[in-house]
Amino acid sequence: MPNAELAARTRTEILERPEHHDQGMYLDGVVYLEPEDDLSHGSRGGCGTTLCVAGFAAHLTGYTIELVTDGPEDEVIAYKTGVDIRPVFDVAREELGLSKADAAWLFWGNRTRDEVLAALGQLADSAARLDRIALTAEAQPA
Repeated sequence: MPNAELAARTRTEILERPEHHDQGMYLDGVVYLEPEDDLSHGSRGGCGTTLCVAGFAAHLTGYTIELVTDGPEDEVIAYKTGVDIRPVFDVAREELGLSKADAAWLFWGNRTRDEVLAALGQLADSAARLDRIALTAEAQPA
């Protein structure tokens, strides 16, 4: 079952701090972001840091998010005390309580902010899953 409270918190953060939302990047502007880093103030996350919806969900649930560049491809991971290191996608999917299909739809890098906010609105309203047909229809120009 989706986590309506986290969906609502994530939606509010994106609405109140749109300059920190970039759906194309899990994390950008810093190499790592700790849970206590406040995007709205002058801490590490305050200047130019952006997160996608998955990055916001992981950050808001107390994970440190880190960009790892020493492998064949860059990867963004999330971790906290007592929890295994995992990709941000997996952490956010689990914390938001999403199916793999709903997570893939919501976390897609080309998703518009309006689509993200509408989807988070559905989840915050206790939807059991995303109504992707309605979300796609809402995004179409009239």
